[in-house]
Amino acid sequence: LRGVNELGMSEELYQGVLGKEPENLAALVNYALLQVDFLHKVDKIESLLKKIKFLGPDVEILDLVSDLEVRARKIRKTTETK
Repeated sequence: LRGVNELGMSEELYQGVLGKEPENLAALVNYALLQVDFLHKVDKIESLLKKIKFLGPDVEILDLVSDLEVRARKIRKTTETK
């Protein structure tokens, strides 16, 4: 759905999956990517990334989380200066 620019629907679907399966690592990672990269919603991203770190101690996932943290900080700084 991200590919066809249905971001709101994507967000709802991830929320639905995570409501039923709160430890679904794939859904958590993709939801975090959606929040940061597409919706630029970083207000609650820290708790989501902490959960991902806890559930996915894999090196690739930790690298992605670090990258998302950096991108979220940049978005936060940009929105604070507007």
